[in-house]
Amino acid sequence: MRNLLAVISISLLLSCQSVPGPRHLKQGDSVSLNKVITFPESSSHIILQAGKVIKGKDLMAYQTNCVVDNFELGPKDIKPQNYQVRNVTYNEEMYFDAAAIIRYYSEFYLSSHGGRQQDLIITCQTLDDTMQHHSFPVDEIALATGDYFSF
Repeated sequence: MRNLLAVISISLLLSCQSVPGPRHLKQGDSVSLNKVITFPESSSHIILQAGKVIKGKDLMAYQTNCVVDNFELGPKDIKPQNYQVRNVTYNEEMYFDAAAIIRYYSEFYLSSHGGRQQDLIITCQTLDDTMQHHSFPVDEIALATGDYFSF
């Protein structure tokens, strides 16, 4: 009887273990740029959605997209290189009061390694009207950025 009680107790404790949640980018993580990114004339950013570079007019605001910013206006190419996450911020702002639509966005500040110093900011964002915070796990960022980045 004592052994049965011990087995039941252990089984209950093991069943209460939390399942690990999705992985999120954090300070110190590595990020690799795998393909050349071309910034157009007079622009310091591009938009990635569903693995493709898109124009602002083609943006589907209720699907995750990631804006990649560099610190200089184009035209400019950034070649594949490795980065380290320097800082992460999680943000939200009211996008449209009447319909309670919120813009959720996370900013990932990346520092490049090596001699080709080219820091980037990746801002992943979406609109949502469910009032549930959105924090952009790595798998969701990977869907938006496609094979441009690996995490």
